[in-house]
Amino acid sequence: MTASDLNLVERLEKLFTTVVCDIVDDYYDGVSSNRYLMEMQIKPVFPNMKVSGIAKTFSGASSAAGGEEGGGQPGTPQAVQTGDVALESIGPGEVVVYGTNHCRNAACWGELMTTAAMARGGRGLVTDGLARDLNRIGSMRPIFPVFAAGATPTSGKGRFGIREFNVPVWCGGVAVQPGDFVLGDLDGVIVIPRAIAPDVIAKSEERLGTEDKVRDAFQKREPVAEIMKKYKVG
Repeated sequence: MTASDLNLVERLEKLFTTVVCDIVDDYYDGVSSNRYLMEMQIKPVFPNMKVSGIAKTFSGASSAAGGEEGGGQPGTPQAVQTGDVALESIGPGEVVVYGTNHCRNAACWGELMTTAAMARGGRGLVTDGLARDLNRIGSMRPIFPVFAAGATPTSGKGRFGIREFNVPVWCGGVAVQPGDFVLGDLDGVIVIPRAIAPDVIAKSEERLGTEDKVRDAFQKREPVAEIMKKYKVG
């Protein structure tokens, strides 16, 4: 993780998914091709959670998936070791992006994994699977943002586990590469490919500044048509 990466993360944290979505829509055909925006059921487990950072990718599978690829069957020593190493690998500025193939038979993430990630400087979790231990996660300080498709009390032990990490994954219908940038808030989760992240963030900051000026003008009851023309919005 470079100083430049961390600077981009800090700048990204001040933005909103709506503004970033507008930029990838205008300049990168993002919304129409669904290359960046995750499925809308992936939401923060508590409303006060917002996540931003660089993707640390995990790929998991349920015991029903069969086979011995990657980390082996969930619950086997090989799979457990893969999960341990994956958690150890989380670094400052990183958001775990956990692709589960929409697993619904057990949680893929809980309070103990959250504690391990926080201790290593992780900035949050985004998964298309389920989380658990929300009572404990909600009371943690500082807040560790968790974005998931839902929650369940069912443990993943013997049912679901990490198979690989630091590999390309599908999560929430989006292809995510290790090192991509991630932003999530109440409106959803958007993934920004690493190669275009500096440009997208810079354009989003400019757009946010323009929206602030438009908002101020609206509050002063300036003519709407003049505002729209002046700032090229609408």
